[in-house]
Amino acid sequence: MNLKGRASKAVTKYLSGHAEPEIDDLALVTSYDTALVIPAYRERVASIKRIILALPESCLVILVINAPRPDPATLDCLQALRTEPQIAHGRWWTLHRLASGHSTLIFDYCTEDHCPPAKQGVGLARKLGADAALMLFADGTLATDRIYLTDADARLPSDYLTRSWPPSASGVVFPFRHSLTGSAEQKTATLLFECRLHHYTSGLAFAKSRYAFPTLGSLIGVRAEAYAKVRGVPKRSAGEDFYLLNKLAKVGDVVPLRGQAIRLSNRQSNRVPIGTGPAMHSLVSNLQANEWPTFYAPASFQTLGLLLSALNQITLPEQLGELQDPAIKHYIESTQLVGQLSNLKQSTPSHTQFQRAVDAWFDGFRQLKFIHFVRDHWHPQVPLNQVLEAPWFHTPNRASMGNARYRQLQQLALAQPV
Repeated sequence: MNLKGRASKAVTKYLSGHAEPEIDDLALVTSYDTALVIPAYRERVASIKRIILALPESCLVILVINAPRPDPATLDCLQALRTEPQIAHGRWWTLHRLASGHSTLIFDYCTEDHCPPAKQGVGLARKLGADAALMLFADGTLATDRIYLTDADARLPSDYLTRSWPPSASGVVFPFRHSLTGSAEQKTATLLFECRLHHYTSGLAFAKSRYAFPTLGSLIGVRAEAYAKVRGVPKRSAGEDFYLLNKLAKVGDVVPLRGQAIRLSNRQSNRVPIGTGPAMHSLVSNLQANEWPTFYAPASFQTLGLLLSALNQITLPEQLGELQDPAIKHYIESTQLVGQLSNLKQSTPSHTQFQRAVDAWFDGFRQLKFIHFVRDHWHPQVPLNQVLEAPWFHTPNRASMGNARYRQLQQLALAQPV
């Protein structure tokens, strides 16, 4: 491992103790500006090449071709991508130069004796690619400390690699739009799925949560130093994007960027247990049975806002007992919240440290559990027409949905069976 002086202590420690072994022999002669990581499982080569050719030649595209077991479609994809001229190779990787001048670093994670464990799936594939990018940043091959993560079905905006990141950002999340293609049910399902995502993120923002950002793996950018500090992408077959961003928010700011959206496919899929594909499949099936989805009640986020405000102001955990909201009082009693915060207080000598500890402890995962608690005991799910009355859908950007899609949702709400 030949690391240059800009490899910090955190980066060096991560690469020596937590990086995937497939990058041990990784060394490239050509330099690049930055790297984009794409995991690919049962993907079309044409979709991958469309992404590559839309990028500048100075961006190294790192492809992790993965499958939980040898899969003909994935193996065909690997072989097709490897037909491009090869200019370097290691045990598990090959570097190729396309006729266009673009470079692809391809990791084989799909052949007989080398597949990721099924329970680690796409998370491990993303981690392997991002670990490679971190290594190449540390050894000077990559000029910038930005690592981009997306998926093979994405269409990236023209300013994807040049959009400004705030200095405080440990990571960023790009805006997104799903394509409205397919049957009438699929188009309706797409609008409802986007509504669910934007409603949740905008509700968190309304509550002044630091964890108010979309958690889709196709949208993420991360700084090298922050990536090392959080020990990379979690090795999970689903939800790795949520947990990565949750960790990044504890070492800096995860910033939702503005501007052109990444365009995502609205395809149905069951390749992973949770995510866009399974959600679309479920929504379409339910709509065909005339079963419409419900959404978190807007009141749940208003209640979360009250709790977050209190957590930001207390100096002693016992002060939470002064809150009068019945849902919050119920939550405090059921979860023994005062006792848990008292343990944090004992290990943090200053008020500033206590506030930081509370912010990190009551993170995006615990806030989601709070929303579920309030849903189950106080504010049940509501239909589409009620969710569209939430304050965040009456802002200029319509909770990031935009006016056109908001109007489409209004029409759907009117057509929804009572």
